[in-house]
Amino acid sequence: MDLRHFTGTPLERVRDTPNPVNDEELLRSFAKPRGLWVSVKGPDDWPTWCRESDLGDWVDGKLEYRVELAKGANVLEIPTPEDLDAFVGFYGASFRWGAGDRWEDHYINWAKVARAYDGIIIAPYHWSRRLGDRTRFYYSWDCASGCIWRARAVASVELLRGGK
Repeated sequence: MDLRHFTGTPLERVRDTPNPVNDEELLRSFAKPRGLWVSVKGPDDWPTWCRESDLGDWVDGKLEYRVELAKGANVLEIPTPEDLDAFVGFYGASFRWGAGDRWEDHYINWAKVARAYDGIIIAPYHWSRRLGDRTRFYYSWDCASGCIWRARAVASVELLRGGK
């Protein structure tokens, strides 16, 4: 898997990043995990999404790094829509909101995921789940990508474009 990280500032080192543990953060249906975000190079990668969304400046002119996972890295890979459904079934939760708790929404308990894994990669992008009721968090995912929150999961980072 060819992983890339795009940024406007140099990536000096990969750091451990704690994930949300309080209810207010967890109850945001579009909340994403915290950490080093990587794009999986291919047809549904970050550069493609940015350019097709008229947001090319989010990637053009940025520093581009290749990120290599450590051998045996404990990173959850979700390669199929059915795997995404199973992930949501295990790590998802729901809450009610609005007057009289009339609406139900869903979120991922990222703290629970972070206790089990060093990161997550969902690739290829599962377009069929983008607007699902139980996979609402995935709408903001945008492309084939993932997040690494423990530095031990990364073997190396190499600058490919930009910088000196």
